[in-house]
Amino acid sequence: MDQNAANAGPAGGQPSAERGSNRKARRGLSTSTLMMAGAIGVAGSILVVPLTYLQISAGLAFVQLVAATLGAWMFPCIFPLVFLRKPGVSIVACLTIGVVSSFTTPFGPSAILALLVEGFILELPFMLSLYRRWNSWLFVVSALLLGAFMGYFVASSMGVKNASAWLLLTNVAISEVSCLVFLALAWQAAKLLRRAGLGEPSQAGDSRG
Repeated sequence: MDQNAANAGPAGGQPSAERGSNRKARRGLSTSTLMMAGAIGVAGSILVVPLTYLQISAGLAFVQLVAATLGAWMFPCIFPLVFLRKPGVSIVACLTIGVVSSFTTPFGPSAILALLVEGFILELPFMLSLYRRWNSWLFVVSALLLGAFMGYFVASSMGVKNASAWLLLTNVAISEVSCLVFLALAWQAAKLLRRAGLGEPSQAGDSRG
């Protein structure tokens, strides 16, 4: 039997070993994917660092205003998931933003841990699916989880002690709406980049992005 035929797949296409390698590359984190996620994190820092100072200033007068900006804070963390559709890219981007923020904001090294937690929360719905599904509703759940988390803690992070239940609920609601708005922007930005020939086409089963 011809050696090439023996190595080929049932339809005479790619060898099975090569196809398996390609599947792993699509599912795993390649060096280029890591670099792109890190680059998104660096670019996101340009948004997050000034936003941090704006939130500190606004929080002194109006905590709900800070809650309304939390979607913008989420954007550079969730965009890698929307655009790259790879496991761990949100955590990589958040880590990068955290490192930059640790040197450029008053929060110091604690920014790294905070951003890592946020990256983990964003990836949690996809972790539970073993990164096999990238449906739109998973992105919505991801954004709502982080919106609830950030909205709940925004008052205490702004120095408000003994916040009322009404304030906490209001902050959570505002934060979640903000996160959904910026998730929609992330979908649109990813769609525009794919139309420009960047990134990979949407995976099967997705209805958005």
